[in-house]
Amino acid sequence: AQSKVIMRYIPVGVDPTIEAPHLVRVSPDGEYWYVVFYSGHVLQKFRTSDDSYVGALEIGTGDWNTIIFSPDSKKGFVNATIAGITKVVDLENMAVETSLSIDFPHGGFTTSDGEYAYITSQTGNFITKVEIDGPFYDVDKIALGTGENTSTASKYDAHEMILSPDEHFYYVSCQKSNEVRVMERERSSSDDTLIAVIPVGNKPQEFSLSETRPYLFVTCTEDSTMGTRKKGSVYVINYLTNQVIKKIYTGYQPHGIAVDDDHDCVYVANLNYDNSGPAPHHVSTCGGRNGYLTVIDMSTLELYQKKLSDGSSFEYRNELLSFPYFVSYTK
Repeated sequence: AQSKVIMRYIPVGVDPTIEAPHLVRVSPDGEYWYVVFYSGHVLQKFRTSDDSYVGALEIGTGDWNTIIFSPDSKKGFVNATIAGITKVVDLENMAVETSLSIDFPHGGFTTSDGEYAYITSQTGNFITKVEIDGPFYDVDKIALGTGENTSTASKYDAHEMILSPDEHFYYVSCQKSNEVRVMERERSSSDDTLIAVIPVGNKPQEFSLSETRPYLFVTCTEDSTMGTRKKGSVYVINYLTNQVIKKIYTGYQPHGIAVDDDHDCVYVANLNYDNSGPAPHHVSTCGGRNGYLTVIDMSTLELYQKKLSDGSSFEYRNELLSFPYFVSYTK
């Protein structure tokens, strides 16, 4: 994080075929990182202290997209979107506790009191609220439009959401309607209220939020408003006012994003999977086009300039393998 140079590549997966590692996420306690496989059947666990392998849990075949942690890091909620399955996992003992049937589950968060998990449904007009501190995992659907009945017909198609620092609001990226919907939480019921709709670029996807600056970042992977030969943008929203303050071209088709408040910057994983994107400098062993990592300087909201010993500088860009989908940060 200090030098912004890749330290190492770490082999993941258990099968010789390509399992498509889809997400790597650090547990809230900072002790472990986990890998979810889109075309696999396991959840893998590694230590953050030395990146050593801890173990794998068999969770069955599914299009596993994401893992959401309980605030104490003891439970994980692993989502298979098309399959409509959320696996509740005991992460201490690496055991499956139960399976929940949720419509098109994808992203989400848990509340700091450990009472609820909020999970997006990627097709429809709603998100799902799950009671996680009781034995039955009661489920409620929350419509994202005022006065609407919940439906799985494609409308907003919520991809991801994130909780505000005070946990009073949450933000939902709606990849079909190209907007961020801001919901006010009703802590004792499911009568959450839509308070703002923020238009953003095409196909908003992932969020990351700064706690040292009032900035919420959202990647808009297919945005076409930045000019020719550019696809995608990162929108910067002031989460105190719900106003867009800037949009930034970070690279071709940005998707994964992670705020680093320790170094006042934001990491962006740019997919670059479209054939119209920039050609890679190196041939990928996986085929296709290599994606790359860029960095936003939060002090200027411009792309980070790497300074060299001779006083010169250049716009930082670090080429990765094909389809770098997600990025996570830990101290």
